Amino acid sequence: MARLGLILGVISIIGLSSAVDDKTFSRDSAGRPSIALCGHADIVFMLDASGSVGLDNFETIKQFTRRMIEGMVKIKAEALQIAIMQIGSLNNTVEHLHLNSFKYPEEVNLLIATLEALPGLHRLETTRTGHAIGHMRRNSFKKKFGGGTPDRKKIAIVITDGRTKDPESLAMEVKAAGDAGIEFFAVGIGHDIDLNELLTITGGRPHRVVLVDEDKEVLLDKIEELLKLLCAKKCRTVADAAFIMDATGSMGGSNFEIIKTIVSHVIDGIGIVNPSMIQASVIRFGHAKNTKEMIHLNSFSNKQDLDDALFGLDRLSLRETTHTAMAIGLMNAETFTREHGARDYAPKIAVVVTDGMAKDKAALPDILKLTNEMGIRVFAIGIGDVDEEELNLIGDGLYFKAEDYQDIVPVLSNALGHVCAYLESKTLAILKANLAKSVTDKWRLSKVVTHIQDTVGHHLP
Repeated sequence: MARLGLILGVISIIGLSSAVDDKTFSRDSAGRPSIALCGHADIVFMLDASGSVGLDNFETIKQFTRRMIEGMVKIKAEALQIAIMQIGSLNNTVEHLHLNSFKYPEEVNLLIATLEALPGLHRLETTRTGHAIGHMRRNSFKKKFGGGTPDRKKIAIVITDGRTKDPESLAMEVKAAGDAGIEFFAVGIGHDIDLNELLTITGGRPHRVVLVDEDKEVLLDKIEELLKLLCAKKCRTVADAAFIMDATGSMGGSNFEIIKTIVSHVIDGIGIVNPSMIQASVIRFGHAKNTKEMIHLNSFSNKQDLDDALFGLDRLSLRETTHTAMAIGLMNAETFTREHGARDYAPKIAVVVTDGMAKDKAALPDILKLTNEMGIRVFAIGIGDVDEEELNLIGDGLYFKAEDYQDIVPVLSNALGHVCAYLESKTLAILKANLAKSVTDKWRLSKVVTHIQDTVGHHLP
């Protein structure tokens, strides 16, 4: 948790999420963001009304919530239920609206009127977010309040300044709620937000944290950001993916932590880590002698073990220089081998993340030519003062560049959309090619077909 707290201390908000279908998200005639939620959902809005928030910020919280609810205009009545809970001290934490209090969207005006009538609590009122989450877990999704349907998502959106008086209880209750299948999103309101607490609420997932400062002009943008997060989805694909991380001195300690978090969330966006679907390798590069594949494709069969190894990697020396060509050459030679778990039927990609300029740029064309001949698609992500000509070369005409680490969120969202589109089309192309061949190992081919078609979500014509 400490490492993620450090990351969010460096960047104001990191919202790395998978691509959202344009058909799912739009703006209405008044320019307000709206969304058609992915799947059916029961959503509990948990609003901090304590003294630390203050009456002005509580009005902002209510405005944010109202516009969120209005933004869900495309949702059918049977697809969405909304509850509203007010967070305060032990005695003043109350669920004012249950999931079945009003039918959505027919009675949305009544729902919003009830929301807007909520008063802020006394300035001495304390925040007991852990207690509130425990209450929500035990009560909000009960059948008598409209919950209990197995195929519906259970979502809690906690809107707070992150100043709870029960931090130990908070961590325990978040875990218990997660074990019960409740997904958390956290919205920080105000100028003195406790980022570590917001991360605790989301179970250490920075891509589920949205920050709203006191600039009301950006409120709609933040609502848009959260609406997109609610509908974030993974690619529907199989892949062997190599992540090539710049660990040189130019990175700085905190920036290298951010790059590891970026890699982790890109993997999340691609799909589920297991030997049948997504496999990921990690190359940490610097000087030639210190460029090494730290994680092989077949090193880990689940995301948690992969993350533990990834976040355990250290940055290299401050004097370390950037040898990107060497790192890509190492990938060509070692990563996509059967010994290290590469699969014939899986599309192969590489994601290069760097904030420097290669000292071996002259060697890049020949090495990338071999990479292309091996059928490996390379995506380049540059951060800061990076040679754009070099990025263009690495990405074969397509690259993604953020001016700094605070600009990385929209850049990565765009990059992930392109990665998903490539992988999904390539997966189907590989499947078609295999079906067209005369393959003696019919059992193996049938297993490949099952994995890919189940993952992609539809069958070939």
